[in-house]
Amino acid sequence: MGNQALQHSLGATFGALALAMVVATVIGVWFKPPGAPVRIPDPDALVTGGCAAPVTEDSPTDYVGIGCDSPEATILILGVTTPVEDGEPDCPYGTDQLIEVWTPPVVPTATPSPTEDDPEAEEDEAEETEPEVTEIVCARNLYPPHPGDRGAGGGQVIIGDCVASVDGVLSETPCNGSGEVEPEYKILDVVADALDCPEATETEIDRWPGIEPEEPGYHVACVIAFTPDADED
Repeated sequence: MGNQALQHSLGATFGALALAMVVATVIGVWFKPPGAPVRIPDPDALVTGGCAAPVTEDSPTDYVGIGCDSPEATILILGVTTPVEDGEPDCPYGTDQLIEVWTPPVVPTATPSPTEDDPEAEEDEAEETEPEVTEIVCARNLYPPHPGDRGAGGGQVIIGDCVASVDGVLSETPCNGSGEVEPEYKILDVVADALDCPEATETEIDRWPGIEPEEPGYHVACVIAFTPDADED
């Protein structure tokens, strides 16, 4: 087998294994965004099942699509969903971070050069277009750490995660106490109706204070008091 054929075969195998490993180990979601706004030079290249790499070492939160067999790939895209104003976007379990896709892309650009016919035409056009977040990319790190895993302190709040109340909002924090805030509660479930909380629930807390019970995206966190001894495993 020639070198090119061998590289192609190994690359395809690596991509399949990376996807299979993520699917097999995915157990928790939600995130702590590494930075905002995230500038993506080619948002169309970020697709479900694909991989991406940082644009530069100086911009570790700016990503561009890349083959999963590339040694530069750092994240696997588990899904692409729509942003949610006051709550959590719908990302698959195992999401380590969210990448905001801006339309038009928020990228550094050179000052438009004036045209001969209308010197201010291009500048006016650029000023009229206000970038907005149109998609959320749900990403899983190809290599540790995986903050989206259960109890790890990142990703979406799910069963087994630990949280603390910060300014009236539940903030996820590592169960091992290594975060900026100490765990206060452990999540038994997150439901749309408090009546669906498990029997062992000690406290019911609105997941997002800005969303009323009758509004889409409303969720209740069913929690018990955090006990360190119970989380040493």
